Amino acid sequence: MSGVPPGDLLVVPTKGGDVFLAKGIIFVPKVMEVVKDYLENKVYGRDMPCEIVQQIDLYRYNADQIPMSGFVYGKANEAYFFTDNHKRYLMDNQTICQTSGGYWKVTDRNIQIIDKNSIIAYKKTLVFYWGTTLNSQMSNYVVEDYRLNPEVSITNDINIRKNIENLALCKVELKDPGYSTEESTVEEANISQSG
Repeated sequence: MSGVPPGDLLVVPTKGGDVFLAKGIIFVPKVMEVVKDYLENKVYGRDMPCEIVQQIDLYRYNADQIPMSGFVYGKANEAYFFTDNHKRYLMDNQTICQTSGGYWKVTDRNIQIIDKNSIIAYKKTLVFYWGTTLNSQMSNYVVEDYRLNPEVSITNDINIRKNIENLALCKVELKDPGYSTEESTVEEANISQSG
């Protein structure tokens, strides 16, 4: 690597020190990698493959306030964050998380993520709407919210139990214009069947 200028490399922080990758190599984890390598390891306080996913208070942000440009490791218009589970923000057991300029709305599908015949996690999709529930406009911002299944995550450790209940790993994406939630449902069905 001595002949490669530093400007041609992307620095990826890990517990063992920085790793240098050629630009163009991007973070595109599969569903099981999101759940097992990142979310599960974060919840249990174990090392992750790399330390590039920040923790933010995602569901307090309007869609255009999410610091997506700070996530330089993935595809354009896509970022990953740890956050508190969206369920903590739901108002009156409804399906919305209110922000200052709109709200995140939960879709009606709760996708099971299955490994070795056990439901190890769930995925929920949320879409951001500008305005109020009475007068709103759907944005192109979509969140895939991954959280562990508390029924199969057995532990007596109170801090880990709290993490299981409250922590989610979210993929935030700014979709192309014309995106619809019906397209998302088809994508989710394909993911749940493929594992």
